[in-house]
Amino acid sequence: MSRFKGKNILCIYYKFPPIKGIGTLRNFKFYTSLKKDARKIFVLTTSNRNFLPQDQFEYSNHDVIEIPTVDFRTIYHSFTGRKSSLLITGTKSPTNWMQRSREWFKKSILSRYFDEGGYWYVKSGVKKASKIIEEQGVDVIISSYLPFDSHRMALELKKKYPHLYWVADYRDFIPDSMLGGLGPESYLVRKNKELLHLVDEVTTVSKGLKERIEVLHPNVQVVRNGIDSSLVPKGHTRKYRLFTLAYTGIIYPSAQKADLLVEVVKELVEEGKIQKENIQIVQAGKDGAFWKELLNRYQMGEILVNKNIVPHKEAIEIQRKSHINLLLTWASEEMTGILTGKLFEYLASGTPILALVNGIRDLELEEIIQGNSRGKVFYHTDLFKTALKSFVLQKYNKWKHDNNRTFEITDREQKSISNITWEKEFEKWVVKMDGKDLRKSGIK
Repeated sequence: MSRFKGKNILCIYYKFPPIKGIGTLRNFKFYTSLKKDARKIFVLTTSNRNFLPQDQFEYSNHDVIEIPTVDFRTIYHSFTGRKSSLLITGTKSPTNWMQRSREWFKKSILSRYFDEGGYWYVKSGVKKASKIIEEQGVDVIISSYLPFDSHRMALELKKKYPHLYWVADYRDFIPDSMLGGLGPESYLVRKNKELLHLVDEVTTVSKGLKERIEVLHPNVQVVRNGIDSSLVPKGHTRKYRLFTLAYTGIIYPSAQKADLLVEVVKELVEEGKIQKENIQIVQAGKDGAFWKELLNRYQMGEILVNKNIVPHKEAIEIQRKSHINLLLTWASEEMTGILTGKLFEYLASGTPILALVNGIRDLELEEIIQGNSRGKVFYHTDLFKTALKSFVLQKYNKWKHDNNRTFEITDREQKSISNITWEKEFEKWVVKMDGKDLRKSGIK
């Protein structure tokens, strides 16, 4: 039995539909799954969602309360009128004034008041939430990072109403040296450490992040993003006519690398093992500039197909139609297990995954991808160049000799996919915690 059965739950999610993005999808999954158990569920979210990039989701507007927000996104929209999330291109060019401005802003005192969420978001949110808590008898609050200000709002509510059971979800955690920017003694890092003293339970996306966070909190539970069963293709999928490697998502240029992959593709073309006119790299997302610059550096620019930002439904279609889905990730002594929601979309697509890790070995990622026979994990070092080259060539030759050009997930693949669904991850979390009955976990 779910420990949230019959409870009144208040979720604090800056990123919630119709806002587009992977962070939104995790919050949305929690909401839809909790709604089945809760007596009532309320979602506090930013008023900025009315002008941020949007996608299609099915949910009850009755459950959603918008919080007036004045942050850097609001200010940018006010001055430009653009319906934009203020996305930054992946280039490191010194002429990219917006990138440099954002880096300066993050380190300045202004970020305490106008970063994602901001002072007014927290203040207004506490006021609206207090009314809901008192009138509706809320039992549980669940907040999500990023941004930090959603946790900060929950912190103020926990101080005001100590009886509330507070679950803090960390899709990411700081500091991460691979991403750069914030040092271990920065304001944001210190505040996250402070609020963890009042949190009842922490959820996160991987064992790697759990190890990082449990140094600061005794009750950390892994709830992986998991495969959404509805995304698994039914029947045959018609593949792209050309041999296609696809990347759908964001690029963090300080953490992710793809040079080795492009170098391998260029060598295969020069050796005549792959015909240039038969291959394409399809990218869907904001970082077309990153891929264009990278491919041009290796005289391979003409194989890029830049789709820019597309609806989630179209991104899923690209993943299914491709012959290889590219996963660029990173791992360090500080942090492994960067298991994004994109990974689980790739797993659901049935298309082989080529994961390229910048950094140390990530056993958890290997277990998920290779342990379920869904692709191969490589590391961004010359030691893996030969193996990477062999993998790409093998998939190319398979494409070349596949006259049908269609694909269907086998029964064996269906079985491996069923072991890592969101539904199973969520069920384990709401029912068990380290093998114990969660009805005794502190929720009265």
